[in-house]
Amino acid sequence: LNIVESLRQRKAIIINLTGLETDQAQRLIDFVAGATHALDGNQERVGDGIFLFSPSNVIINSLGTEQPWLNRDARDLFWRVK
Repeated sequence: LNIVESLRQRKAIIINLTGLETDQAQRLIDFVAGATHALDGNQERVGDGIFLFSPSNVIINSLGTEQPWLNRDARDLFWRVK
């Protein structure tokens, strides 16, 4: 799967599951979550049916409710650790 290959290449990915059947969405999330865990990565639910998966070199920086992340530049959401 290209999703897992992106994680192996140390790239963060966002998955939008809103167009999938519930069973298909659950299977995909379970598979990607397992791969992310095996690669020591992180995962975060960022909306209804939208998930962020990141490799171990990316830290998810959750913003507080006083600053909605949708109104921020995407570069402010996470930073790389060398």
